[in-house]
Amino acid sequence: MRIVTCGFVACLEIPTIFKAEHVTLPEPIRGHLPDDRERLLAQLSRLVEDARAGKLDRFRQSVMSL
Repeated sequence: MRIVTCGFVACLEIPTIFKAEHVTLPEPIRGHLPDDRERLLAQLSRLVEDARAGKLDRFRQSVMSL
């Protein structure tokens, strides 16, 4: 199952800079579409799976400013 963002990334055909950078994310997500599409989709899918496994909660608990 892909989240809505993955669907957006998978379908966008016009040249676009995609960025998701915030202290609540365990790693920055950035790239240029459509060139980086496969890498971005793989990264997003991995992060979704990590969140389902509880890794995101553990990461957020470790960040002092949250």
